[in-house]
Amino acid sequence: MCVLAAERTFFCTFAAMNNDFQLLTPLLDVNPEPGVRVLAADVSPLESDELFWFALSRVSSHRRKLVEETKNRKVQNLRLGAALLLDKLLNQHGLHECDMEYFEGEHGKPGFATMRNLAFSLSHSGSVAAAALMPAPFVTYESRAWKNGEPMRRIASSLGLDVQKQTHKWESVAKAVFSEEELAAISQATAPDEHFTRLWARHESHVKATGEGVGRPLPEIPAEARIHEFQFGDYLLSLCIL
Repeated sequence: MCVLAAERTFFCTFAAMNNDFQLLTPLLDVNPEPGVRVLAADVSPLESDELFWFALSRVSSHRRKLVEETKNRKVQNLRLGAALLLDKLLNQHGLHECDMEYFEGEHGKPGFATMRNLAFSLSHSGSVAAAALMPAPFVTYESRAWKNGEPMRRIASSLGLDVQKQTHKWESVAKAVFSEEELAAISQATAPDEHFTRLWARHESHVKATGEGVGRPLPEIPAEARIHEFQFGDYLLSLCIL
């Protein structure tokens, strides 16, 4: 067995043995629809070096690479926290994140390479990481891009998740991507900061579900999209299912 394979086996075994040890305590644990589960947690415990390295040993080489590619410890904690939550979601299906293999579709949208009957989405903001998982095949959506006179089609999961911490620094972003109607709604709202955050999370979850990414202007959310929204503390979370 090669060194990397042996290392990965050790990490996965170590993870399985310690699966009942809760590194993160969920701030949110909901089932918005049958078979769909969403978790969100504060990643502050990962500021401990001991817990950080222990947690890093519990995730796949793909997730470790994403964590290690940035030197910003706050971002590392958030990415690692999201991976731990994904692992917890996979556990209910008898799976471990450290065993998962990934592929990247157009625009880098990730999916499980060998478990395509499961769709997932990760997000983080402030000190909170979030993860969502649902049993669903990958589906194809028509994109806004055109090639040779025909609309391009891209593979996307039918699930998109976004969590946002409320902020008062939103005017430049809102003016760049929101419609005139949405801008008017924000300015007329009794709580403009919350209204902006809710709209932004809603749009982000939609483009993450389609795989198109944020553009200018933002694509319209179709009537058939099922949006679930949750608020906890200063955070708003939006889940889009298509």
